[in-house]
Amino acid sequence: MRLYRVAWVSAEWPALSPDNPFHPLHMPIDRQGAGRFDNPHRYAALYAATSAQAAIGESLGNSAVWVEVAVTRPKEGHPHCLVTLDLADDQVLRDLDDPQVLVELGLRASDAVRRNRDHTQEIAQSLWLDMPRTGTRGLRWRSYWRPEWEVVVIWSDNLEPPWFPFLDVVGVEELTMEHPAVVLAADVLPRELRSGPRR
Repeated sequence: MRLYRVAWVSAEWPALSPDNPFHPLHMPIDRQGAGRFDNPHRYAALYAATSAQAAIGESLGNSAVWVEVAVTRPKEGHPHCLVTLDLADDQVLRDLDDPQVLVELGLRASDAVRRNRDHTQEIAQSLWLDMPRTGTRGLRWRSYWRPEWEVVVIWSDNLEPPWFPFLDVVGVEELTMEHPAVVLAADVLPRELRSGPRR
């Protein structure tokens, strides 16, 4: 299963360990907790999307205008990048858009889409605790920004890196205002792309 996420990545990332802040699979656990399916006292949560434009949209969707500094902003000299990942077994993700899965989990569709983080984090923790029995490593659901987009969360086994040895990094591309995924995401949301500093 091909997945995409936005992250700051070092050009030397193949030589880095996953617990380095600029590795494509690094998760800043100390800054997690606000995400829909976070439980940073239990696991690292990696959020991604099944298309490049969805990953961009999820990352920048809160802003009505995407200025160049927000799209391309480097961090400590490392570029803002689109990371392409491969998950060998997509059966480890439970699909919250599947009515049968919702019935099995005792959930309603509104449980998956509403922005009640206390509730969704409780759901995630329950599924994570049951992971040894079920093999469930995460969830799939429809994007808040665009229902045609699918997003996922993948949980680590514990808090010790490497958190996601079952994910392969396929590619890393530096983001620009002209990147096709940026242009497409801005077009379909829609969002204004504006070069230069924020006004």
